[in-house]
Amino acid sequence: MPPPAGKNGFIFRKEEERKAEEVAEELYADFEAGKPGATRPTVSILVGRLQQIRNHAIARQKKKYLESLAAKVLDDRLGAVMAAQAMLAAKEAAAAAEAAKPPPTTQPTSGEAPATADDATAMDTAPDDVVAPEGEAAVEGDGTTTPAPTRKRIRRVGSEGGGRILRKRKRRRHEDSSDEGSDSDSESKKKGAVVPTKLSSDGPTFQDIAGMDDILRDLIRLVWMPLRRGFDFKDSGSRPNEAVLLYGPSGCGKTLLANAIAAEARVPFFSVSGPSLIGGISGESENNIRNIFDEAVRQAPSLIFLDAIEALASKQDSSGKGPMEMRMALTLTSCIDRLSAESNTGKYVIVLAATNKADSLDPLVRRRFGVEIAVRMPSQDARERILQTMTRGMSFAEDVDLKDIARMTPGFVGGDLQNVVKTAQLNYMDAKLDAVLTRLRSTAGPVDNGDGFFEDTLMSTAKDTEAAKDSEELPDVQRDICLLNAHEDERSLAAAAIGASTAASTAASGDDEATHKANGTLVATTTALADGITAQNFRDAALSVLPAAKREGFSTIPNTTWKQVGAMEVLRKKLEMSIIGPIRYPDKYAAVGQKPMGGILLWGPPGCGKTLVAKAVANESKANFISIRGPELLNKWVGESERALRELFERARAMAPCIIFFDEMDALAAKRDDARSDGSARIVNTLLTELDGVVDRTGLFVIGATNRPDIIDPALKRPGRLGESIFVGPPTAEDRVAILQTLYRNAIPGDQNMPATMEIIHGVALDQRCTGFSGADLDHLLRTAGKNSLDRTGLHSAEMPQITADDWEKALAETQPSTSLAELRRYEKLH
Repeated sequence: MPPPAGKNGFIFRKEEERKAEEVAEELYADFEAGKPGATRPTVSILVGRLQQIRNHAIARQKKKYLESLAAKVLDDRLGAVMAAQAMLAAKEAAAAAEAAKPPPTTQPTSGEAPATADDATAMDTAPDDVVAPEGEAAVEGDGTTTPAPTRKRIRRVGSEGGGRILRKRKRRRHEDSSDEGSDSDSESKKKGAVVPTKLSSDGPTFQDIAGMDDILRDLIRLVWMPLRRGFDFKDSGSRPNEAVLLYGPSGCGKTLLANAIAAEARVPFFSVSGPSLIGGISGESENNIRNIFDEAVRQAPSLIFLDAIEALASKQDSSGKGPMEMRMALTLTSCIDRLSAESNTGKYVIVLAATNKADSLDPLVRRRFGVEIAVRMPSQDARERILQTMTRGMSFAEDVDLKDIARMTPGFVGGDLQNVVKTAQLNYMDAKLDAVLTRLRSTAGPVDNGDGFFEDTLMSTAKDTEAAKDSEELPDVQRDICLLNAHEDERSLAAAAIGASTAASTAASGDDEATHKANGTLVATTTALADGITAQNFRDAALSVLPAAKREGFSTIPNTTWKQVGAMEVLRKKLEMSIIGPIRYPDKYAAVGQKPMGGILLWGPPGCGKTLVAKAVANESKANFISIRGPELLNKWVGESERALRELFERARAMAPCIIFFDEMDALAAKRDDARSDGSARIVNTLLTELDGVVDRTGLFVIGATNRPDIIDPALKRPGRLGESIFVGPPTAEDRVAILQTLYRNAIPGDQNMPATMEIIHGVALDQRCTGFSGADLDHLLRTAGKNSLDRTGLHSAEMPQITADDWEKALAETQPSTSLAELRRYEKLH
């Protein structure tokens, strides 16, 4: 007879089951022992461990077979553990009941006959857990009987022939109402019942959120109204949207918004994180999801917040998840559908979810969220209002302007701005500590040591701490901490001598004037220090904090300014009208009905400054900047290049206003024809859809740069996409003068003979040998002249090198233009 089929119809071999049980026990032993890196065994972990076994047939089995075997082994072990726990609890309860109230013994009445030995033997030979008929009695070993009023299970105790049958005892239930309530509470806690999240009294509210007025209005309309005024929906016969999705980059305030709307709604709030719902046992994750929704429905109206929902419902095709993730997604879908199927009583349950990877959600789950709210990166005005909210109640110096701080923090989200504020506070406290240490080092004098002698404060502290026998032997850090401890001890003693009022003020204000009076050393603590956080503290903090855009691999506003770009005045004016103006002055453009241009194509010979101009435009407009080198988006796998392009535009929309700069755009948008592969055509189609599709492109500008405009697809150049093409050609003679002088000033800003050098550079740039030089060629000319100066003076000479006219002359003889005359004529024909 073949063995019975296991899970999913598989028949498991005994030796494979034993091996899987051994591996599972090893995993549980590591987990219970707290071994580093050990987690609760799951099906996937057990399957991975089984596949690593060498010289065993189980490692060669298919994955589905191993998953079924692992699920069976884990379920069997869980059942055995639960059965053992139940048996132990039953024994403990029976023992407690036996000790509390021993069973009474009664004598047989006159009308009853004592049970005979045969009867006792017959009952003793009955199997365990038999049911005693109504009216029969359990026979004790001494012949006494106890009445059995109803059918109850009994069990046999003792050895053969001399045992006794006892009734299986049950735990008595308390009939008192108060006891019932306490029992239900303890039972719910024992079972791990879901309880609402307790919000702090000083938690975030709408007053603590700035720069998100439009999102707050949406949350009032979509979340607050159904929870607080659900009867309006009921009276109108309609239902609200039960599910709302918040998506955006990390640190933009999605969790803060959820906590704030929960505090304003004042309803039961169930806040859970997606990874916290994942269990280690098959079916536990789905049960956790159902328990939260069941409790929320029971306490309706209520609010459920699912943070990091992508951990529960990610796409199956791209992530390669197993059946457990699919079951969790289906469970979440059915729970949300259940909310819509509830009767319209006016008490609703709203599901609010947050994610920073909206595209990675399972489409089946994402379809349930009727409303999606994008939490984007804050603009400059929003950053200013966020800083005003975060710095409320802080003391500033007179030179602090939050508008300037907001201007110097592009690409910063709310979390980054909070780090900037904290770092600025730390910088201010460091400056204050340095001022106190400077004063203590200069005023450390003799003090009474209690024996009538005077010695140096540092010496006495060093003796107390036994850090060194001589104060001069202490390192600088130890000397500083000795001075600080001695100063704080003196301040505390002086404050105690003055009285309780002074002590209270000292504890509140710290190093104050009253303490110095008590010490007899009234000294200004921070005479040269400002009365609050200075603008320099904020500037240093902004430079030290890495914004979210850079952490995720995207660049922010570059440091290139128009001062570093020589000439190109005509090109600068066109870019200011096309990109900088709509970003900085949108009201003026709207007043005359001008819509922002979708994109600009910069084309021309290599080295003429196309990339440099794009960086200067981004810096001038103070918009976020994403620089993409065309080939870096290409991927050998089918569909990955298009996906990377879509994610790029999605991230740019979240960072609006944003400028996307495509360098070497001909690598992405080559002409579509039969000679090229389908992959190239799909990339071009995706780019065309993103440039002029149904998705809103407000605040998104595209700049493309290429030196091969003839091979770019013509559909990309039509109005609405990259509608304006600007030729960036080689500079003229006057432009060469301006470019070369700008390059010299940027490279050698401290030249003492700058006017004379500018005259030499003027003559060099107008030389006929510089005809056809691009900006890159002029930069190479400057580098060559500098090398010639080093060769002339020598590296080991004490003389400081300086570029002379002879060095320029030699550099002109060595440098040739990078673009030939034939190529220049070809570009002129295209122009």
